[in-house]
Amino acid sequence: MHHPRYEVEISSSHLQYDFFSIGPKGKINKRVIFTNIEKKPLLYNLGFGDVDLNDEIRDDIISDNKDSKIVCQL
Repeated sequence: MHHPRYEVEISSSHLQYDFFSIGPKGKINKRVIFTNIEKKPLLYNLGFGDVDLNDEIRDDIISDNKDSKIVCQL
């Protein structure tokens, strides 16, 4: 079964994933990023949210672009 999904740009480190959410509120730049926070045990933080004009993730914004089913297919 094929589900609709967004095209994703993946960083060379495979730790950052950028895509655009497309819905009633327009085209919104989104990012998923994994940040290493501990070496032993190997532990990562997962960040997700809208990307602002300073290229920073804003995880305090609720854009609600009505496309969560597509976003979850990533």
